[in-house]
Amino acid sequence: WPEIALRQEPKDFAKQLTNHQKDGSYLNEKPAFSPQGDRIAIFSDRKDYTEIYIISAIDGKVIDKVVKGERSGDLESLHSYVSGLSWSPDGRDITFVSKSHGKDVLCLVDVKRKKIYKKFKFNLESLLSPAWSPDGEKIVFTGVMEGRSDLYATDIKTGTLQKLTDDDYDDRDAAWSPDGKTIAFSSDRPSGAKNDSTYTYGHYNIFLLDPVTREIKPFTQGGEDNLSPNFSSDGKRVCFSSTRNGISNLYIQDLDSLKTYPLTNVLTGCFTTSWSKDGDKMAFTSFYKGGWDIFILKNIKPVTENGASLVKTALILEKEKAAEAPPDTTQKKTEPKEEKKLDLRYYVFKSTEDKLDSLAKPLTPAEKETLTTKFHPGEYTPKKYKLKFTPDIISGNIGYSTFFGFQGQSFLAISDLMGNHNFFLA
Repeated sequence: WPEIALRQEPKDFAKQLTNHQKDGSYLNEKPAFSPQGDRIAIFSDRKDYTEIYIISAIDGKVIDKVVKGERSGDLESLHSYVSGLSWSPDGRDITFVSKSHGKDVLCLVDVKRKKIYKKFKFNLESLLSPAWSPDGEKIVFTGVMEGRSDLYATDIKTGTLQKLTDDDYDDRDAAWSPDGKTIAFSSDRPSGAKNDSTYTYGHYNIFLLDPVTREIKPFTQGGEDNLSPNFSSDGKRVCFSSTRNGISNLYIQDLDSLKTYPLTNVLTGCFTTSWSKDGDKMAFTSFYKGGWDIFILKNIKPVTENGASLVKTALILEKEKAAEAPPDTTQKKTEPKEEKKLDLRYYVFKSTEDKLDSLAKPLTPAEKETLTTKFHPGEYTPKKYKLKFTPDIISGNIGYSTFFGFQGQSFLAISDLMGNHNFFLA
């Protein structure tokens, strides 16, 4: 297994704070360092429901459970897989997004009292990834309206909403700089390309936004995905996850020189970082042994000699090789032939007795009458509809994995002729 030999496991270079194999969870993710640096807020499903926990930044012990989610219509979902957490600058409150009675709301919770004291409801279809400003007055987040994802900022005191980006690109993962003058975010907008028709959408880079002038500058460039930016405490560096070698690893890029180096060379992926205020530690999520756990990285320096690029996976090398290969000009292009289509607008479809299945039982005159079309006068004897169910879909499968064991599923759908009665069994 040469690919495994080239990579590390997360416990080889970082301290594991949560252990899904011991606490019965599957997801422990979206870590957020408190301003004091002694606590970390996370999402965890260790009690079967996704909830917000406060754990120790030293040993990962649970300090408190702040929010109990997925138990009522008031907190239907915490969107933990796509949205994150953010502390207030004084470390007293946390903001997060929840689906409440069918609508996404922005929640503020008092950590000590474990009480949600304010909810912001906006005329938006979806909310994601809130980030509290350093001055404590605003929260920036991703809002979706009519399928368009943009960055918004709300004033905490007044609740007024301000749109920071307004375009067709996907904008996400906003993070404030320590001085509050810059917002870093991920977007699939072109990075320097002027002709949108030549750009392949769906690949994310990091951009820097001035919240006052709305000016946007590209920070990273490339065809891979660069996500979840996070500023250092001095505001001079940005950490983010990138798939530039084929696996999601953590990278740091200098704000002035734009020099980039990898922090990790993991086998299973590192995601959603949070930098401590003293700049000495970094919390991140990693997939490890069939689950998601929180790790702490203390040795924040290049994982390769002189910050060299990571060895790319075989899949990435194959893609690059295919892209660099010259086009095959030996193959003669054949023009597609136009198919002649029959005009069936005035065609009368008619089933005759000689075309019926010879094995079928003989039809009565009344049954034969229903197989032909009468034009003059074209009337039929009405009959009472009889409810009769027939199967539409019958499906089933079974599988085995070394992690989950045997698994299986079956599906049955039945309905009547008119489709007025439908039953689905799984």
